[in-house]
Amino acid sequence: MKLSAIIHRFLFQRRAEQNLFKLFPLRNNDMISVGTVGPMLRSSMAEVSKHQLQSATSNNGRDHDSPPMKIVTREHTSRARPVSRSLKDLAKGKLLPPGLAEKALSAFEKVFTPELVELNEICTKHGMTIRMAGGAPRDIIQGILPHDIDFATTTSPEKMVEIFTSAEVRMLEYGSRAIEHGTVTVRINDKENYEITTTRSDTLTDGRHAKAVEFHQDWERDANRRDLTVNSMFLDLNGILYDYFDGFHDLINEQVRFVGEADERIQEDYLRIMRYFRFYGRIKSQADEHDADTLSSIRRNAAGLAGIAGERIWVELKKILKGKYADHLVKIMSECGVTQHIGLPEHGDDAKLTQLYSRSEDYDITEAAVLSAYLRTTQEVEVLHKRLKMSKLEYTTMLYVIENRSSYRKGNSEYYKHLIVDSSSERTQCHKRCIQLAAYMNDQTVYDSLRTWDIPTLPFSAKVFIELGIPKGKKLSLGVGIVKQKWKDSNFTATSEELADYARQVVQSGQLS
Repeated sequence: MKLSAIIHRFLFQRRAEQNLFKLFPLRNNDMISVGTVGPMLRSSMAEVSKHQLQSATSNNGRDHDSPPMKIVTREHTSRARPVSRSLKDLAKGKLLPPGLAEKALSAFEKVFTPELVELNEICTKHGMTIRMAGGAPRDIIQGILPHDIDFATTTSPEKMVEIFTSAEVRMLEYGSRAIEHGTVTVRINDKENYEITTTRSDTLTDGRHAKAVEFHQDWERDANRRDLTVNSMFLDLNGILYDYFDGFHDLINEQVRFVGEADERIQEDYLRIMRYFRFYGRIKSQADEHDADTLSSIRRNAAGLAGIAGERIWVELKKILKGKYADHLVKIMSECGVTQHIGLPEHGDDAKLTQLYSRSEDYDITEAAVLSAYLRTTQEVEVLHKRLKMSKLEYTTMLYVIENRSSYRKGNSEYYKHLIVDSSSERTQCHKRCIQLAAYMNDQTVYDSLRTWDIPTLPFSAKVFIELGIPKGKKLSLGVGIVKQKWKDSNFTATSEELADYARQVVQSGQLS
């Protein structure tokens, strides 16, 4: 690791240890801690000698001193309330449950890879403020290490390009379209990508995405354009959480709420209806605690989903099906008039979907197989595929499940193995479909047998018959089929020599005459 990166990690720790903590009233009898805190990166200190650290901090000590404690408030509201809080204070103030507090601080610490430290070093050097945005703050508060980290910044997109060009940082997306929407994607050390977007407001939308945007330096206005309150928070690299719309309170109290007016947020991008259901399944611990007004807004705007690309809907729907309460959520979607606008029947088979979903955790079952339970006919699969443009495997899995569930051969692994090896060029696809059918039918025996089974290759060549005088054509095909059946009957254990001997017996017995 570079010395500069090590020093930066040390300075984060130094800030954390210098912080003061105070309590401020939030609402009623609730209290929150407000201050600043850095990640607990003590391991970095061991990598640098005391002399090196003193030298590094003495050059520009003012920049590295812990900043004065500052409370960010919404002064234009009737009751100015704190919206800036440190993770460590939230833990100390017991607003985060003890177990979750430890996980949140740990997740925050772990995001500081050498690549992120280097990105922060570059941004700090050029006076560019960056804050984690979107899913990363939410995940960290939940004690989850985010897979992707996106940032927001008050720096203009043009200035970002200038900064990263001068720092010789590779940029993956910084063309006119990216600049138009304020997003620059950088790749650090050819290892990690970070998407950085200028704070903005969407001034013109078409129900699918922003058609025109206005860049500004107002963090609250940027938060206001986001979909749900739990996704509207920012978290800087000193551990300060900026929360303008009670996203933290909603997350801890399992509230799934749109930012501002639900109708307005939905009409900016109707896909947010699907995102509401996805995050409900992710955040809530009870299946049926929807806010009536929110569902009313969804019901009023459900038809807008007809204009959303099927691929985008399928991405969200698959996440819903993999999350909690999928059966319940699909039912609510139907009651809100959502399903008929996304390719599903207005009223599907709720009972069968619930039955399948209740045991889905016992199997590695795909979203396509799960959703098959909601559909009654192959015609409904065709309609859904036309709307969502699923992959070939997803589409054929749905068809296969629906076509074969009424004639399924429970416990008969041999039958399905024979079926797979007879499936010509698509044996791998057939293998996957059969596994999903077994999971759908709650057949642990066949499911386990197929999952641990590698598709064998017939150890026999038609040349054996040709050398025995059998010409190409129907007789040759018949002979190969007879030998293949012998191989299957041996549970695929017959060797090439044994099958060649058997081929001679077939010819000598006159079976191909």
